[in-house]
Amino acid sequence: MKTLFYIFLFHIILPFGDSDSGSFSTKITKLVQKQVDKTFKTETNLTQFYPNVKDYYALNSTFYYIRTDDKQLQGIAVITHANGCILGGCSLNTSFESRFEKFYLLNIYNTKKELSSLIVLDYPGEHGYEISAKWWLKQFLGEITKPFVYRKNIDAISGATVSAQSVVTELNGINTIVAQIVLE
Repeated sequence: MKTLFYIFLFHIILPFGDSDSGSFSTKITKLVQKQVDKTFKTETNLTQFYPNVKDYYALNSTFYYIRTDDKQLQGIAVITHANGCILGGCSLNTSFESRFEKFYLLNIYNTKKELSSLIVLDYPGEHGYEISAKWWLKQFLGEITKPFVYRKNIDAISGATVSAQSVVTELNGINTIVAQIVLE
């Protein structure tokens, strides 16, 4: 049991650290800042915060307020560490974390809590990378009040079933949290 706890700690807690964006790799940090600035068409600053809402700790996500240099709130950025499939196949029904490779998603919300941008920041796997396609990611943009359902209101994507379902699951959880956040 201790071994499973340490595996969980290593794969889930440590990649995010406990303080700021410095806990992400330089590559991820630069990609996030570039995408946020591009979305809002201005230079921005990210300040990590911890949502004071139910079930926040069930997500593998780090939340940031997006502000301009003059402290004007632009929105919220969320970096998520999600599951992708490893070479040789995997099953969503397995609970053993090492069966999955991890990838990073960036969600950018405006002050109306609409999803303005969704980007796959890093996808190291050989299978499932099709989820990075802009045409597929666009279907998530806009209002976040309606849950996403894979193969119903979200198109299936050949060769990326596990990763696509992971994106849907993560976004539904994050959107629920973002909807509850009181913007300061």
